[in-house]
Amino acid sequence: MKIAILLTGQLRTFNMVKFLHMNTLISKYDTDVFLGIDLCNKFQCEYKNSESETSNEELDKVIHFFKPINFFLLNGFDNEFNEIKNNFEYDIEFSKLLFEQYYVVKNTYKLLIEHINKTNTKYDLILRLRFDQYIWTDEMDYNNLLYNTQLNTILYNEENTKLLDDLTKNKKICFDEVNDNTIYLFGFGEFKHYNYANDQFFYHNHTVLDIMYNFYDNMIHIMKYCNDNKIGNQGALIECMFNLYLTKYNNIQIKQSNIKGIFIRERI
Repeated sequence: MKIAILLTGQLRTFNMVKFLHMNTLISKYDTDVFLGIDLCNKFQCEYKNSESETSNEELDKVIHFFKPINFFLLNGFDNEFNEIKNNFEYDIEFSKLLFEQYYVVKNTYKLLIEHINKTNTKYDLILRLRFDQYIWTDEMDYNNLLYNTQLNTILYNEENTKLLDDLTKNKKICFDEVNDNTIYLFGFGEFKHYNYANDQFFYHNHTVLDIMYNFYDNMIHIMKYCNDNKIGNQGALIECMFNLYLTKYNNIQIKQSNIKGIFIRERI
């Protein structure tokens, strides 16, 4: 199976998940890696992750470890959607963060599409992951060893990093059969009075590649629809937007993946 991995986000906890991704995915499949890195860590610190800017040394380590086909770097973001300030009821700063996150995702997809067009590479599966995400299947469920029940999370520390590396050396994450016009997620359902689709992790084949690439460019239109129809106004805004984009605007089937996930945090 030929896989493209789009690994995106901030690098604060990459040292822990790098072994997980390398051991269970990259070294087990014919894999090409594309990185989308947000160097600025000043935002999205509600879980007390570090706000220090990613150093050149850290960046070099990531690139050396994953050896990507290509990478995209973002350092600061001038939000082009000034309409947010005037036309929406949602929290302005939070909305900007959504656009920043998906600006990185879009540009990582762009690297993939450019590579496909240049080399005519055919991928069986395209997987979007994050640098701060522990993923597992039932065959490799180590939550009882890694999970801190008191703090309700998996912490980023040396003990868990070594443990995760040791546990996954001989493991392989397997995927559901990948169908056309289908995207596989952690989950989806109903929240309050509207539907959502979890956007933290997903995989699909080439049939929806262009649709996933274009999500960012449609976000302002979808946010207007959500605002007018009171969707996401009680939480889960991006998940509601993601669901609308997939199901209402593009008629994509969504299925729950056999893969589960949870965020890793530096400290509480």
